[in-house]
Amino acid sequence: HSEQRRTDVRNRKRLAVRAWHWRAVRFGRRYSGTQAGVSILAKSVRRRLELAMAPLKQRAFWQRNIVRQQKLLGLVRLRVMNSMASTQRCRWLMRRGFLAFGDVEERQKGG
Repeated sequence: HSEQRRTDVRNRKRLAVRAWHWRAVRFGRRYSGTQAGVSILAKSVRRRLELAMAPLKQRAFWQRNIVRQQKLLGLVRLRVMNSMASTQRCRWLMRRGFLAFGDVEERQKGG
């Protein structure tokens, strides 16, 4: 039980020192002039990272775009094949003289 208490006290001291150090760096006289430099440096790093990430983002966009186009082409292909099949069926019915019966079937389907 006392070991747990010592660990808690040690952790609180570390936290207090960390908080003091952060306040000293952020608001202290010694480092007060460096905050502008730090923020400028951070902006510069952020800008360079954005420039480095731009091609990767563009590549991901193109990849998704290609997948979308492939899905769309698949749908178009299925529609064309369906249309070809229905045309071949109509031609088959016309050759055999059953087109009128085919029209009845199409009307019953609702198409």
